[in-house]
Amino acid sequence: GDGSLTVEQQCGVWGWGAVHEPVFAVTDGAEVTVRCDEFAMGSEAGGEGLFLVDGGSFTAEHDLWLQNAVLEVRSGTVHIMGGVAVERGGIVVSGGTLTVDGALWLGEGNVTVTGGELIIPGGEGALTLDAGEVTVSGGTIREP
Repeated sequence: GDGSLTVEQQCGVWGWGAVHEPVFAVTDGAEVTVRCDEFAMGSEAGGEGLFLVDGGSFTAEHDLWLQNAVLEVRSGTVHIMGGVAVERGGIVVSGGTLTVDGALWLGEGNVTVTGGELIIPGGEGALTLDAGEVTVSGGTIREP
């Protein structure tokens, strides 16, 4: 459903113990706003987490950090008002809009845009990938 979450410092969704592949999904027109220094998602259990936006809206008022997780935007909007750091995982935009106001860094993983758009200051040249590739086929990466 719709809503907002306000936390003093950090908040997140993690795979631990029996949960190996956590999922955080914003779908069906839901509007979610997170107010914390950093929203984090990932898995310490060896699986890959999924942060999915499909037909909804997600706003993080600060940073987004992913570890062993993929941010996938199928439709709808994602607005990260800070930076995005992906230790291991990836970013997939197949529809909708992903807007990042700060830097976007991937330690290990790919950025794939097959539809929709990724909006970031500096455009495609501003993406920092230590080990991975940027693929654009059908969508766009552009400046605000």
